[in-house]
Amino acid sequence: MIRGTVSSRTCLSFLLGLLFIIAPALSRGATVGVLMPGRDIPYYQALHKAMVSELGELGVDADILFQRPEPAWMAWKNATRKLVVLESEVIVAYGTSTALAVSSEAEAIPMVYCAAYDPKGCGLGGNVTGVAFDPDFAGLLANLKKISHFTRLAILFSHEERDSSRQMKAATGLAGAAGATVTAIETHDLDKINLSGYDAALLTSAANINTREGIKMIVAQARTQKVATAAVLGLTC
Repeated sequence: MIRGTVSSRTCLSFLLGLLFIIAPALSRGATVGVLMPGRDIPYYQALHKAMVSELGELGVDADILFQRPEPAWMAWKNATRKLVVLESEVIVAYGTSTALAVSSEAEAIPMVYCAAYDPKGCGLGGNVTGVAFDPDFAGLLANLKKISHFTRLAILFSHEERDSSRQMKAATGLAGAAGATVTAIETHDLDKINLSGYDAALLTSAANINTREGIKMIVAQARTQKVATAAVLGLTC
């Protein structure tokens, strides 16, 4: 599988943004709420591990409240409400969709987003800062073309996640302009995904397909069907 990587510069920028927000509370111990879009997504787990490690090395005294609900819009909103009740002073959101959920449920609490795709285009604004995620779709598709010579491309996405939908549209435009036939496949039910008849598949950042279980299911089918794969997020397998 062709995949991206976690940028050290992204991690550093993210950490600096977080420190800037919680700096006034460091002397008494800040309460930091964390919202991740799923329970087992390697990409976001790596970012979170880096953040916790760096905060520890800097001697930052922070009480971290961790929420990893099921990958669904209402679950993210409910998890945000829980972080509000627990009196989080700042909320860290991994990914665009979780950041949007935080914005809708905790407008008064400062938020730091990390690896958010096109945050402005997706509607993020207000009391927020963070690091955007800008995948190189042209490069991903070019590399995928080299190994598969695809003419029929499947793009796996979730219509419930605004960033995933926008990624699907961006990749569809590029692949279509190159002469490929593109099919967008909704990933709500992983058991019903069928890659038969495609030369290659591109996985967007949709939360349910980027868990270890989701990736395992998709890669197993792709290998059986001899379908080349590429993923927007890194560390997916």
